[in-house]
Amino acid sequence: MVPETSWDETIGQPAELTKMAGCGENRFVGIKNFIEFYLDTGCTLVIEPRDAIKGMVRLEWTLSEFYADGGVTRFIDRLASSLGIHASRIKTVQVREGSVIIDFFIESETTSDEDADQAQSELDDITAALLSIIEDGTIDLGAPILGFVSNGELIYGDEIPVDAQAVGL
Repeated sequence: MVPETSWDETIGQPAELTKMAGCGENRFVGIKNFIEFYLDTGCTLVIEPRDAIKGMVRLEWTLSEFYADGGVTRFIDRLASSLGIHASRIKTVQVREGSVIIDFFIESETTSDEDADQAQSELDDITAALLSIIEDGTIDLGAPILGFVSNGELIYGDEIPVDAQAVGL
């Protein structure tokens, strides 16, 4: 397995493919929603699903307020702390205007194919915990939560606009 390209600060997204890492070199650019692979003759490509919760939250903030308060790093730290999980399990894909809309996912700790049921159970527990702390107001993401979507389903609050303008992380 070839890991995705590293983050390139200059372009603000995963680095361009060099075709030097061999068959399977890849990158996913979440902000623009595309994935690239380098394939060569005889190369076999295997795409495996990721055990994760895909979430989207809308916060009552401006982008400048969000970034002045620590931006993505502070959001991840707050979310991880509220859920009692390690921050490395949370990946932010995109931040958009519309108040502030953050697309993110939370990975399962369970990575083995043999433990798919355990991974799903763990993610179900995290989703339930997240909904609970949103509903009872004990979560602090820095600003009031206007809406929360998990795996494409509105879980809390108001619908989140899909046509909001994406900005760099």
